[in-house]
Amino acid sequence: MLHSVLSIPVDENLPVRVLHLSFRDFLLDPQKSGKSPFWVDESETHEMLASKCLQLMSGPKGLRENMCNLSRPGTLRSEIDKSTIDHCIRPELQYACRYWVDHWQQSKSYIRDGDPVYTFLQTHFLHWLEAMGLIGEVSEGIRMIDNLQFLVDSDEGAKSLAFLRDGKRFALRNRSIVEQAPLQLYSSALIFAPEMSIIRRIFNGHIPRWIVRRSKVETDWNASLQTLEGHCSNIQAVAFSPDGQLVASGSEDSSVRLWDVPTGYCRSTLEGHSSNVRAVAFSPDRRLAASGSEDRTVRLWNVTTGSSYCTLAGHSDWVSSVAFSPDGQLVASGSHDSSVRLWHVATGSCRSTLKGHSGIVRAIAFSPDGQLAASGSADTTVRLWDLATGSSYSRFEGHSNTIISVAFSPDGQLVASGSDDWTVRLWDVATGSSYSTLDCHSDSVILVAFSPDGQLVASGSFDSSIRLWEVSTGYCRSTLEGHSDSVTSVAFSPDGQLVASGSYDSSVRLWDVPSGYCRSTLEGHTDTVRAVAFSPDGQLVASGSSDMTVRLWEAATESRSGTFGDHSGTVGAIAFSPDGKRAASGSDDGTARLWDVATGSSYSTLAGHMNRVTSVAFSPDGQLVASGSFDSCVRLWNAATGSCRSTLMGHSSFVNALCFSPDGQLVGSGSSDLTVQLWDLATESCRSKLEGHLEDVYSVSFSRDGQMVASGSKDSTIRLWNVATGSCLGTFECHSYCVSAVAFSPDGQLVASWSEDYKIRLWDTATGLCRGTLEAYPQRVKAIVFSSDGSHLTTDCERIALPSALFNSSSYSTKDLRTLFARTRWVTSAGQRLFWLPSEYRPRCTAARGNFICFGHTSGHVTILELDSDDMALQRDFDQQEAGGAKAFFKLEEKTSL
Repeated sequence: MLHSVLSIPVDENLPVRVLHLSFRDFLLDPQKSGKSPFWVDESETHEMLASKCLQLMSGPKGLRENMCNLSRPGTLRSEIDKSTIDHCIRPELQYACRYWVDHWQQSKSYIRDGDPVYTFLQTHFLHWLEAMGLIGEVSEGIRMIDNLQFLVDSDEGAKSLAFLRDGKRFALRNRSIVEQAPLQLYSSALIFAPEMSIIRRIFNGHIPRWIVRRSKVETDWNASLQTLEGHCSNIQAVAFSPDGQLVASGSEDSSVRLWDVPTGYCRSTLEGHSSNVRAVAFSPDRRLAASGSEDRTVRLWNVTTGSSYCTLAGHSDWVSSVAFSPDGQLVASGSHDSSVRLWHVATGSCRSTLKGHSGIVRAIAFSPDGQLAASGSADTTVRLWDLATGSSYSRFEGHSNTIISVAFSPDGQLVASGSDDWTVRLWDVATGSSYSTLDCHSDSVILVAFSPDGQLVASGSFDSSIRLWEVSTGYCRSTLEGHSDSVTSVAFSPDGQLVASGSYDSSVRLWDVPSGYCRSTLEGHTDTVRAVAFSPDGQLVASGSSDMTVRLWEAATESRSGTFGDHSGTVGAIAFSPDGKRAASGSDDGTARLWDVATGSSYSTLAGHMNRVTSVAFSPDGQLVASGSFDSCVRLWNAATGSCRSTLMGHSSFVNALCFSPDGQLVGSGSSDLTVQLWDLATESCRSKLEGHLEDVYSVSFSRDGQMVASGSKDSTIRLWNVATGSCLGTFECHSYCVSAVAFSPDGQLVASWSEDYKIRLWDTATGLCRGTLEAYPQRVKAIVFSSDGSHLTTDCERIALPSALFNSSSYSTKDLRTLFARTRWVTSAGQRLFWLPSEYRPRCTAARGNFICFGHTSGHVTILELDSDDMALQRDFDQQEAGGAKAFFKLEEKTSL
């Protein structure tokens, strides 16, 4: 009988569908209550279905940790067969995971502390997120958490609301990894969650036992809501859609990505450009996005479908800027071909080419009424264009160098321009005359912006400051100082109360406009912040960085730097003591620090250098620490007390590399003064000055017997030196770029070198022959070392088996090999992914010893972790790989180095 109104498929995995919408109305009609046996109470039925879903998910055949019985915590979802997922998470369980919130919402029931929803979340929240990750519904899961918050009883649901708010922050922060490797919920996601996180505290017992000791983390959630990853090169531009629901990012990977703001999901990857994307913009109605590229084209994209709407071709050089007219009818593009072009959005045809500049057009802007466009050029002029006629309306002259940015005031009466001549100028649109010159910066002005009320102009400069200027008087009201490097981008909040700035120092800062006070320092990016933008409602800030990520920040959350009390600058060097109980770090803040590995805390700050510390090393007995600096000095410190024992002065430029001799009697230092110096620690004097390199020396290493020193240089060569005489024993030439790591084999017969040509080479120290080459080694290496038996090379990223022809295979052993590595976004062991590193915890430098691994970060933070890889039987896996012949890494050569 029901087949006349229902479509019931033969396949039980397909849904039952209503053939006629009127049948639903018939079933739910309130007038039929108590009159029809078919009447359905909608709210009561949804409540029953929600309860059944919760029962199923909580039952013995419901949700649990590791739903698919995976053997490795780093297993990627893409490595799991869909049939395995469907077998382990049956269709009815998938339905429950996906729709239980919808049913609860439509039941019109509230959530109260202690009720079934609260109990389910307290027990199975991580299990549910894992399942949503496995079935590819993490973004939907985040929306469901949002919906649950609206269902919490305001009087009886305080704990539930706090849990859901924390759960949303947890899910947003870890969305990417839950989608890629769901088991990381129990390791990476939990150990890097803030100490006060409710999710971390409740589910702390789920952290795997092989994570023995965790480093300190932030106390509470900071302003960073989401990190949007997907681009594979620098991000040059970001823009919010007019409704604030999307963010567009343009990258040097030639693509534009559209991100869903509420969930962080990448809605579309817009591909079609053949070179770097320099600018992005949304149309006022949000239907289209425009992108300008170094491929000389502008592309318009359909935001809804992610498809290419049209390609606007005509420029003969890079397109550096794009903008929609206020009515959305036109797109303007500025180019390195010295022209501005106006394009019809509807047809994609070029309406006019605005010629007159004699240099690159760096910036364009429409007037608020859409009647004029302003362009700034390398020819030092600003031009105003009449869009009705396509003719030049005015030419503003006065700058003495390239104009980098232009902006109209909100009333359209003024234009501001920022220039490489260090000034900001305001121009009167009606008269074409200079209104005022704002002259206080000490370097190029990169960006200018008017406040929403037009009373202020903000200017960001390469002098690391932002200045706020009163438009009416030209007076500098505030100088916003705090960035430690050039300012790249500036934006006002919609209400004019905040200014956001991005910098080469990798941070975003939020400034209070009335007071000039820095309200928040938003840290997390690991490279230059290229662009910042406020959402239309002023609640969020988006930032795009050279670290290939977009971040979304809460504008209202105050966030201070120095959360961990660590270094105040990038950590660029890190080393373990020989016994593994201590670690030393060197930072751009001019200090070194000593760390207790067992507690993860810093017990001494080694202050005295006058510039960044580039290298640190422990003496073989662990009693001394040496530090090298850009101040041209080497300092020796007592590792127990942190006191400075001596300062070794003699280099005339940066000290880039350090090492102790095996007997601890000498220190070798490599410098940008093109020399290696050997220092006698007994006399605290320079024993030898080794000269011969033609460019900076970036690596030094002693042979195991202490009789030779190897040095690698920016001149692409390795030099071998006799320690006793200071004479050069040989020069090895085959690399094509800087050699930044060198090491001797245990018997001194080989030297290994890594170069920025991304090759590892092995050299015969007696003959100068290049014995082997590992071509196109994919990772950047800061350190390289041989195993004690000479069978392996260990880099920062992995260990590499050597061909048996290059070592005595009878002494083969793996027991002394480094077991932990940081490779790309993962900590690995024996080639297996252990746990994922969130972007803010990805290291600038690493060191490992035994089961400990230590990271130095751009933020100045140092992370120390203890991981028991033996607990996971990964060492046995590695030994099996070795036995299976995984040694064919190096191409053996018989090529002589001159």
